[in-house]
Amino acid sequence: MTNDDKPTQLQLFPNGSDDPSNAQELQQEVSKYHYREVSKTYISLRAERITIDSAFQDINSSLTLPRRWEFCVNKAEELDTLSALLNTVRPPTRALEELASYIDLLKSSSGEGALWIFNGDSGSGKTTFLQTLEHQINARRNQKILEVQVIHGHQIDLTNRLEAFRILHDKVDHRTGKEIVLVLILEDVEQSLTDNELEGLSQALKMLLRSPTPHESKNVLVVIPVNNQKHGLRLRNAADEIGLLSRDSGKSSLYIFEGPKEDQYIEIVEDLTRVLNNRPLADFGIRTEVLEKIPRRRITIGNFIQNVAEFANNQDQRTIEVLQENQYKKLVTIFAFVRPMHPTDLYNSVQLVVSDRSNRLSSEWLLSEAGAESNQWKDKPEKLAAIVNNILHIKAVELPPHVLNQMIQMCGDPAFQDGLKSHFTSAGINPAKPRNWTNVRDSIFSTNLMRLLLGQQTTRPSHVGLNPQAGEKPETSKKRELLTKGILTAKWITKKSQYDINGTVAMSLKQVLTSGTQAAHLEGFQGIWAEGVLSIEKSDGTSENTIRPDITIETPDTLYLIELNYENGAVLTRADMARYIMKKINSYYKQLPILRQFVNV
Repeated sequence: MTNDDKPTQLQLFPNGSDDPSNAQELQQEVSKYHYREVSKTYISLRAERITIDSAFQDINSSLTLPRRWEFCVNKAEELDTLSALLNTVRPPTRALEELASYIDLLKSSSGEGALWIFNGDSGSGKTTFLQTLEHQINARRNQKILEVQVIHGHQIDLTNRLEAFRILHDKVDHRTGKEIVLVLILEDVEQSLTDNELEGLSQALKMLLRSPTPHESKNVLVVIPVNNQKHGLRLRNAADEIGLLSRDSGKSSLYIFEGPKEDQYIEIVEDLTRVLNNRPLADFGIRTEVLEKIPRRRITIGNFIQNVAEFANNQDQRTIEVLQENQYKKLVTIFAFVRPMHPTDLYNSVQLVVSDRSNRLSSEWLLSEAGAESNQWKDKPEKLAAIVNNILHIKAVELPPHVLNQMIQMCGDPAFQDGLKSHFTSAGINPAKPRNWTNVRDSIFSTNLMRLLLGQQTTRPSHVGLNPQAGEKPETSKKRELLTKGILTAKWITKKSQYDINGTVAMSLKQVLTSGTQAAHLEGFQGIWAEGVLSIEKSDGTSENTIRPDITIETPDTLYLIELNYENGAVLTRADMARYIMKKINSYYKQLPILRQFVNV
């Protein structure tokens, strides 16, 4: 490898110094070209008119971990992870055995249905168990033998036994088939059950489960979950008086649901967090050893989940207090990686280090992959998680090199464009410019970097091989040509001044953000700056210069800090990416008082 072929050593500041005191001098080098309109020496971190709700709403909802099953289902449906949520449920063996006994009873009866009074403490997981029975039983048998329907107490007027019977019977009448066991769950009926309501419910259940019509009630199991044993006994006695079928055919005590065992709590919470947040609990700074210190003895799984959520919320509250005190704008830091390889490969590399389609970075991955760079954070992972998630809002993304090529050819300094043109010519590639700005704008719009800036979800690039294939479509051939130019661009770019590159990218993004019929709507867009130093205004009227992002986009309450990586190595491993990002985070930590203040809280 020649000296020219060696990867450029990336520095926080282009002159190799982490001291931004010479910011104005460095800025002049950027401004001497035609990038003046995207050049600003100092950018204040202060927010003039910031509202707490808008600035910190991300933090307040950073961890989704509800104790109630219904809220878990709603969130899983929103994320399309309901199947994974169902698979996190661990039904207690004894409860399954009790259900199996009831099923046997239904199958052997002459046509009556049965009633199961299901007593369990609040938060024990009885609702979760009952409402996932259909999935649990059918998945085990690999066939549909059981169907679950839920009726809430507010849906039935229990004082009107005929109306109550009609609602219950409607569920039975529309079941999949009489050979399939129907579990009809009556939720929330115990708390305000008056004598009249209890009488109406008992009569409605008698009409339903002891139907005079042959086999009308067969394979129907009504389950009434209760939290209070006194209420349960009252229901059970009323059912016994009218002769409803019970599993033991006698006056026995209630079935007591005990829920999952305490030694399963941590595993359940970790699985639940991953399903409902698309990231592990460790990414919120809560590792297994922290969970082990949260009490589990003699509390329900619901209470344990609530305690973990409160622990995380307390962490977030401390973050909010520090941010409120400083009144900084929200910082969204995006690490954009450009590499001389196929963009799909780069996309796959980036996706291994992020947690969702908003490309939020995994703090746990940083701790495990960054090696010595992460040593100072290993004993305080919750602090690093708060910095990554709630203060710097760090994300990672790929920037396809063929799009960078188009940016240079349309918005680069003339001398910069000539250099790239010569590089193309020497490689036997046609260096023709894109036909018009519309094509370039469309290419920029299609990047995941632009999607992140606009608050959209990222997408997977289509695969295009470098070698032409017989009969390939013209659009595929064009994409391949762009990719080839992009690879040449990425190899050439690391030998050039980063001022020119960052100014060119900033100019291109500004064109997209401010012009054309497809102009992006970044709310409150105030400007985009290349190589601007972030400045903290002090109470005495002076200012302190801090970090220098490659590109900064400013809105009234947010600064988008874009850090561009043009590494020219043949392979960019996850560890390489982790070390690079952690170096940047450590530089931010050294220079941003808000981070030092937070870590010392």
